[in-house]
Amino acid sequence: MIDVHVLTHEGTKPEWLDECLKSLANEPCTVHVIDNTGKHHGEGRARGYAMGEHPFVAHVDCDDYVIPGVMEAAARGLE
Repeated sequence: MIDVHVLTHEGTKPEWLDECLKSLANEPCTVHVIDNTGKHHGEGRARGYAMGEHPFVAHVDCDDYVIPGVMEAAARGLE
């Protein structure tokens, strides 16, 4: 499993975030959505990477989405 964080901010478009989260829903990962409004990008990433309990961590931008199966393939490759 992989801990994945998604940062949100004042410019986050809700429809894009919805698509991002839908693309992660069936992946072998625990998703952490972090409100980073008004904060430095690096601060949010540091908080995101510190979260969770899985041996692997990643991030997906709130305006992106993942291809089905990519997190499973990444986890297999890392193990």
